[in-house]
Amino acid sequence: MRFPWQKKQADPVIPHAEQTTACRIYTLSETGPVRTGNEDNLVFFYPDKHTCAVFAMVADGMGGHQAGEVASAIACDTAKEFVGLHYKKMKPPALLSKLVQEIHQRIHDAAAKDPALNGMGTTAVMALIADQQLHFAHVGDSRLYYYNKIKTVQLTTDHTLVNQLVDEGTITAAAAIGHPQKNVLLQALGTVAAVKPEVSREPVSLSLGERCFLCSDGVYDAVTPQEIGHLLQMTDPAFALDALRALCMQRRAQDNFTAIIIDIATYRPEAVTREQTVMYEPTIE
Repeated sequence: MRFPWQKKQADPVIPHAEQTTACRIYTLSETGPVRTGNEDNLVFFYPDKHTCAVFAMVADGMGGHQAGEVASAIACDTAKEFVGLHYKKMKPPALLSKLVQEIHQRIHDAAAKDPALNGMGTTAVMALIADQQLHFAHVGDSRLYYYNKIKTVQLTTDHTLVNQLVDEGTITAAAAIGHPQKNVLLQALGTVAAVKPEVSREPVSLSLGERCFLCSDGVYDAVTPQEIGHLLQMTDPAFALDALRALCMQRRAQDNFTAIIIDIATYRPEAVTREQTVMYEPTIE
């Protein structure tokens, strides 16, 4: 499992000319008490080299024998490269849509070259914030939530069989919670011939004190959406992720669990690092 803060040297970040707010990032990714390996991956970075704009993504790999970890790593590596190259050339919805297809193709190509990776795939939920406007895209069942200081809403729709059955009225939302096929995906990057990502049509305007929460299904399988809302209301996002970790471990989460909190906060340049939960913002010189 690789994390951005483990690099020998962080990418330089400079203050925006009139920057008063910053996208401050808090992350958590763990194997959990049941699994033996972590197939989740995450990535975040500031594509315009200042903290007004941020890209973040959670990817939950699948395939077994480390193939899932390879797929989610390809997703994160591709995102860092692709967004870095095209951020200033494309509008956010087109950028995210093209990125999803690029990740999908690269996973397919990698699997075609190595039989051991055949069948690997990954979910992906991604957020791009620029000028306090949130754009997002996703494939699979990793989620994005938005906390507006009043309530927490889920912005993405799970691409799962059970969710489709709920939409069709075949089963109720209550029956879906413990359904034996709740983790059956209708699509994931690399596992089907073509993917149709959900891409936000209109951006969500963000204000000071609001938060975005990206997570893999290992999180919401262990804690309820209501509990996620309570965590996002906590004053300290780092403590919120500490509490999330404790809940997932106490409830013996059956899967890896990964989460990112993006906090729209007052700009300040210092960096803060925690053992399990990291808020990453390089010191500005």
